[in-house]
Amino acid sequence: MSEDASNPPYLLVSVVPSPEADAVPLYRATLAAVDGYADLAVLRIDATADGQPLSGPLQLTNVALGSLGETRKDTEIRVIGYPESGDSMSPTVQRGTVASKPLDTDGPVDGPWELNTNAPIHGGNSGGLVVDDQGRLVAVPAYRRGLEEQVFRARAVELARPLVEAAQRRTPYLTPYLLARTGQERLVDAVWSDEAFDRTRCVDADEVGVEPSPDELAVQVRLSGLTEGEDYRVVVTDPFGEDVTSRQGPWDGFGCVQLTVPEYAVGSGSWTVTVLVGPEYAEAGTASYEVVDAEGD
Repeated sequence: MSEDASNPPYLLVSVVPSPEADAVPLYRATLAAVDGYADLAVLRIDATADGQPLSGPLQLTNVALGSLGETRKDTEIRVIGYPESGDSMSPTVQRGTVASKPLDTDGPVDGPWELNTNAPIHGGNSGGLVVDDQGRLVAVPAYRRGLEEQVFRARAVELARPLVEAAQRRTPYLTPYLLARTGQERLVDAVWSDEAFDRTRCVDADEVGVEPSPDELAVQVRLSGLTEGEDYRVVVTDPFGEDVTSRQGPWDGFGCVQLTVPEYAVGSGSWTVTVLVGPEYAEAGTASYEVVDAEGD
């Protein structure tokens, strides 16, 4: 495996040989298609667990894909997965029914493509299976709605079909949920500091918690022209051209982003902050800051 656990070259696929047994690693799989907005991915098994070429059929059980259109309210379902609360490597099965589902199946990810169920979905269940009374995969466990409500949500299998088809064709997959860049996106300004900021500048300051020491650098970046939900990335680059820290995600409309450079990375020279926006991460502006003394004197 790669030393970088956040970006391994492959994943181990384990199989549970019997209901009472723990999972046994059998295969290696690589990423075939991914949709960050739908929070879904398709893996391709391309080697045995020890890296040998595949020979013969896979020792896996096929699960047929169902359809949200065929899933009615009160349909009996089962949630199969590995919740964090479990004590065993064997999967758990939670029974329940479809509590409700959207009538319109042509909308965005967080609405019509989700169904509610009263079958418990816990941390660790995400990415498992929601199967109907005929054993067909109809949804993927997502999350629990609210801390007090006993209603759990799952993403309909329709969201996964385009990823599966792209993987089967071995063609690139691009999510249809990306917001296009308007060309109006701008870096308004970037305020650098080696002291605690006026925390009223950034609306989400409490969330980020920027409180630099004299040996740290921090930057508050004001942006404009972004559409809420549009992809953005703010990158801080050191004097040697290396990206030291960054923040990215769908734009939340706050207007200000804060980043802190780790203490060990601070060095003299010209530091740069770059703003990238849209599906292609096009540059929307840069700003520089000259560090004269890395010791903060």
